[in-house]
Formats: sequence, structure tokens, C-alpha cells
Amino acid sequence: MKAVVGAFLMLLICHGVETYCEFRLNGSHCNGALGGTVVLRLMNSTSGINRFKWIKNNTETVIHWFNKIYFPEISSRASFTPDNGTLIINKLRRTDEGQYTLKCHNSEGRQINSIFHSLTIQAPVSSVTLVSECLSEGEMRVSCSSKEGDSPLYSWTLDGYNLTKAQLLSGNKETNSITLKQGVSGRLVCTVRNHINSDFKVEKIASCSFINCTLLNGTHLSQWVREADNTQCNELPTTIIGAQKTKQEMYANVGIMDQHRRQITPKAENEVEYTLVNFKGQPRQTADQKSDNHVYAQVRVAK
Repeated sequence: MKAVVGAFLMLLICHGVETYCEFRLNGSHCNGALGGTVVLRLMNSTSGINRFKWIKNNTETVIHWFNKIYFPEISSRASFTPDNGTLIINKLRRTDEGQYTLKCHNSEGRQINSIFHSLTIQAPVSSVTLVSECLSEGEMRVSCSSKEGDSPLYSWTLDGYNLTKAQLLSGNKETNSITLKQGVSGRLVCTVRNHINSDFKVEKIASCSFINCTLLNGTHLSQWVREADNTQCNELPTTIIGAQKTKQEMYANVGIMDQHRRQITPKAENEVEYTLVNFKGQPRQTADQKSDNHVYAQVRVAK
């Protein structure tokens, strides 16, 4: 429990961030969320206290209480409860950050205590994104960032475990950019946190693959790419060499022309090419012979 003394307790509430801070102890520190609400316990109650001041940076009186509370600067955003000595400030601003001193006096005007504490304002982290790219030797660089958030801290896991030296080429699990060794894959999680909250991003990563092909326009591709991006070569038109296809396994449906030289065109199927084959020595058909007597051949060609 000693470790808790003087510390703050943060409550993360949906649709906003509310922070509770213990300010009854000297030297207490609190982190408030930008735009959020902070609940400060300044004292047990105002019983026995004739008046008090809450002063910022030793110059600005933020609260002056003497049977009635006065908020010279934050009256529209603050409220104070004398029975439990709790101050609530809403819509926190950057200017609320500072060093504060609470000075209390009794009915005789004598100062009975002076408590020092500090308040820091941070923007919560949000909208974490991951960007990955393959490097020249098949490694993968992954960068993590958040749209907002002050003083972000980063941590990484792969398939639920901390990254190891065997998986990392450079960087470490506490930086926003890491480089994974060739062949590393799995469920990668980047968590971003600060003193206010935390957020994370999950991405299923696959190892980089190497492509080596020539595009239709003559451009040659020879590089490492993410497996999800390995579509450039797959989208190329098939190159035909004789009756063979160099890209993938295909079938050729071959027909024989009738005596009127009318080509019989088989029904097209997905990615099927048709080639006319002339056979020498085939007997000529007479005019009264039916033209639907055809010979079909399927040619199976390896990849």
C-alpha cells in the first residue's frame, strides 16, 4: 500500500476520461486528460478551516474560499464540495497544467498547513495505425503511430508473446518502429499508452516474398514484397509459346474446319484459349456430308 500513497487513481469512462487524484498529501502528482474531467481531493472537509487558497505557480489564485467559493478563472468549469473537500474541473485545458499550493488558515488567520502538488495535462492516445514494408533482403519494417496522444509509449507482441532477439533485426519492443527478420510472421500487436489511457492495433503479417517477372510494358520487377501485395505478376497477360502457356495450366480445345471453312468455336470458359490445328492427309468431305462431325482434342499443358 505504501506504493499507492501519493499516487493517483485513474478512471477511464466511456465517452470521455475522468481522472481521480489524491491531493491531500504533500508532493502528490496528477495526470489529467485534455478535454476530460479531473476530480481532486484537496482535504477531508472544510471543518476547522476558516479560509483557504489554491494557488497556481505561486502567483495565480485559482480558488479562494471564505465561507463561499470563488473561482476567478475557472468558475464556468469547476465545482467544490465543502463537506468532502472535493474539487471537480471539467473540460481540462493545457493552461490548467502547473504547480499548485493549497494554503489553509484557521479562524484566527493563522496558516495551519501548506500542501504542494502538481497537475499535468495530456491528450489521450487514439486511432493507432500500423504501416509495414519489405526491405531489400526480405526483412519487414513495421511502424506504429497514433493520431493523437502526448508522450506515447510503445510495446509489441507477436502471437501473444514479447518479441525476441531471434525475431528482431533492429529496434526493440519499446520503440515505434521495428524491423523483423526474414520469414517472421504471425499476429502482430502494437500497443500505445500514456498516463491517461492506451490503445492498440492488430495486424496479421505474412513474411515477404520475392517476385521476378516482366510486365507487358517491358518493365522488369525483381523485388521483395508483402505477400498481400504480391499481385503484380499474377495480373500479367499469359505469354503463349507454341501451344504452351508459360503462366499457368491451361487447356486448348481444338476443332476441325468443315468444307465451307466455317470455324467451329467452342463455348468459352474462364481463361481458356482455342487454337486451330490443321491435320495433313485428312480426307475431304463431300457437299452432302453433315458439317457437325467434328473431332475435339484437349491439350493439357504444364505450368
